[in-house]
Amino acid sequence: MKTKTLPSILLIMLGVFMNGALNAQKLTNTQVVKPINNQLSQTETLNKGLGDDCNNPYIVETDVLPVNYEDTQENGTCGHGNTYDGEVLTGYDNGEDVVYKIQVAEEAQAIVTLDGAISADGSYWHAVALYEGCPDSSSPLTFAKSGGANNPITFNYILEPNKEYFVLVDYFAVGDDICLSSYTINIDISTDIIDFYDLYVAGTQVSELNAGDLSVISGVGGSVTYDNTNKTLALENANINITENVGIKSNINDFKLKLIGDNTIKAEACLIHSKPTEIIGDGSLTAFALGYFSINLYKAPLTIKNCSLDATGTQWGIVGEDGLSGENLIIENATVKASGALDGSIDDIASLTLNNCAITSPEGAVFDENLHAVTLNGEVVQEQIIIEPSSSTQDINQANIELYPNPVSDILHINMAANNFSIELYNIHGQRVLQTQNKCEISTSNLQSGVYMLKITTPKGVYSRSIVKE
Repeated sequence: MKTKTLPSILLIMLGVFMNGALNAQKLTNTQVVKPINNQLSQTETLNKGLGDDCNNPYIVETDVLPVNYEDTQENGTCGHGNTYDGEVLTGYDNGEDVVYKIQVAEEAQAIVTLDGAISADGSYWHAVALYEGCPDSSSPLTFAKSGGANNPITFNYILEPNKEYFVLVDYFAVGDDICLSSYTINIDISTDIIDFYDLYVAGTQVSELNAGDLSVISGVGGSVTYDNTNKTLALENANINITENVGIKSNINDFKLKLIGDNTIKAEACLIHSKPTEIIGDGSLTAFALGYFSINLYKAPLTIKNCSLDATGTQWGIVGEDGLSGENLIIENATVKASGALDGSIDDIASLTLNNCAITSPEGAVFDENLHAVTLNGEVVQEQIIIEPSSSTQDINQANIELYPNPVSDILHINMAANNFSIELYNIHGQRVLQTQNKCEISTSNLQSGVYMLKITTPKGVYSRSIVKE
């Protein structure tokens, strides 16, 4: 990534947290200073050592299920020490943490929610994670991160019998701000297993309980449903309007977003996906990001087919990770508008493939494989980019036009009845690489090997055919 200074949204995906006020020293004498209104005052007593580490965790009793465990820490993580460093917050953890222990006698599902977490400086950069065994000897089984917003964060996990699990509440510290001054954790454990999907709409995880009508989620209107069998989230004249969090976040392989009618997403970021994803349907989506980018291809390809998409972000419109991590953008017979006024409208992607469509604005813009972006005159485009379907075309066979040889290594021969015609050749990035008129022999010797789209315009119509250059 090009040294992106990112907001909370991408941090949710990447786990980068920050901000800062208090004392980094672990308090071991049962006293903790509780910050009130961002000022140091009021000394309170904390049970010595309880919750500090895996030897002295808070115990979640599970003798009788279901269990609805709730713990409000009025002093937060303050005074518990930074026992487990670099675990939850992806190497950025240097704040104080609290540990809880869970052990069940039979298979059960744990749903963990952290709410009301805030530091003395009013910062919210925190996380909660689940480990099998102590955090100093394992990586998280699952976790949730705040992204700097004061929203509840949650995860769920199927617990196996007789294994020791630890829940870690952690905080990212900067300077003197080294702990959460308060939080409430809820740990619900039940043998009734709910099927949760790796998909979030307006910050809420989709499950078998809400998939049939996601309009019950705050900030979601119209018809929004999820079919896990087909891995398809359908928006029908829907609107997602939230001031914080991601409109749609998917970690589902071969995920499909189907557009029916006119749809809108207004959120800090509109769509983030980390697995191959398609946007399909004959509808439209206007995706306006209040944060830095509208659509993020997080190390995964995105295909946009047969629909209309307008993606606007303050910094990026459509953006990948670094242009080197499989962020292949494929646009097929679709209208796509992308705007990113500060850094790039389509930026940090590994490749751009245009099928039956082309960049129409700004004129002369092309995809630059070295800059991993749509560029104009060697500069990343920061104004609106418009990609539109090519003019209505017919297959060349329908016009009795003969092309040979195909594949071609040198001269491409064209036999046709028309005397007045033009020929254009486009590469897979939508760049026009050849243009000529009334010539029946076309030299391809200076073209790189690959697939090209040949477009022939005659008084009777426009015809196209893909050709392969050996």
